[in-house]
Amino acid sequence: MAPHDRNRIALVLGNAEEERLWLGAFRSQGMEAQALALGEDAEALASDPHIAGARAVMVDAPLLALRGIAPSTLAARLLAADPRLSIFVRLPSRTGISPPEQAWARQAGIASLLPGSSIAAWQDSFATVVSRIMFTLGRPGIDSAKLEAYVTGLMRSGAEPRPGPIKDAYVDAYQLEAAGINAMRLAEAMQGENGVAVADRAWRGRTYRECFVASEAVDWLVARFGLRRGLALRACTFLWRTGRIHHVLREAAFDDDFLFFRFSGRRSDIEHVDLVQVEAAMRGERGVPLAERTHLGKVYPRCFVGSDAVDWLMARYRLPLGAAETVGQRLLDLGVLHHVLDEHGFVEGRFFYRFRADEVAILA
Repeated sequence: MAPHDRNRIALVLGNAEEERLWLGAFRSQGMEAQALALGEDAEALASDPHIAGARAVMVDAPLLALRGIAPSTLAARLLAADPRLSIFVRLPSRTGISPPEQAWARQAGIASLLPGSSIAAWQDSFATVVSRIMFTLGRPGIDSAKLEAYVTGLMRSGAEPRPGPIKDAYVDAYQLEAAGINAMRLAEAMQGENGVAVADRAWRGRTYRECFVASEAVDWLVARFGLRRGLALRACTFLWRTGRIHHVLREAAFDDDFLFFRFSGRRSDIEHVDLVQVEAAMRGERGVPLAERTHLGKVYPRCFVGSDAVDWLMARYRLPLGAAETVGQRLLDLGVLHHVLDEHGFVEGRFFYRFRADEVAILA
């Protein structure tokens, strides 16, 4: 193989089904693609001989998280070996990527963050992601006819990857659209004056601030808009799948039950927040308080408490609680920080988190 085969894409993805899907997609566009395994650290991948001379690398962020590798660290290692390489980091459970996240990625040397996709909604999700990659690589565009032929063949053969959150979100969207329901307008109304009741609520001795009860949100939509209960539930489920609302502990899917959820913040609350600046400020002298902390007899060095970080974000950026949690979750998705045991998303509460950049100092 030539030292610099600038038509080749290396894939480091979470499962074999996704590998097969993307290998075929790129090949339908005249690009050579190769699936690679992720080593134990960023150096192992950067030194993989199959990376040398490739035009691009596409890697799943959750796979990096399992190895404790931050996407920014991987990008730095790969670009040090080949500055011409384009790096794409995929967030496979996300339906979209915000402008502040893309700006953070560019600062980290990542060509683009990519949302998840489903061939069941290939024109709206899969084709747009393929097109973004081709555009970034300087290709004139995608060959839609060839991509459609490839996708059609997959669906006819029953080889579509297993259903997941992206496919489910698009199914919800199509069902709501068919019923004439605009979920985004519902979300605005739910948060507006005389909207869904938001209050501090207690459960088993713990108080959860500024949240609402899932079943009460369904009740409200039924009463306010005259929706059938099933459609009201689907609308709320769609809002949950697309990140507009989230469970207070990020542990439960939306259901018509006594579950506590929060609004994740309006776009106007969040889109002005510069994640590069947030990361630097959180780790600065006046950032979140880092300390050695103990839980159940185990010591966790150089970590911070979720509730402290939420309060810090709310005060510094004048954010509602749910929006502050969303900013923190975005940093977690990007590998900037993580739960010390990698067991929780970013939420308010006595959960310990650590910056990935501090792991090296702890292990030294």
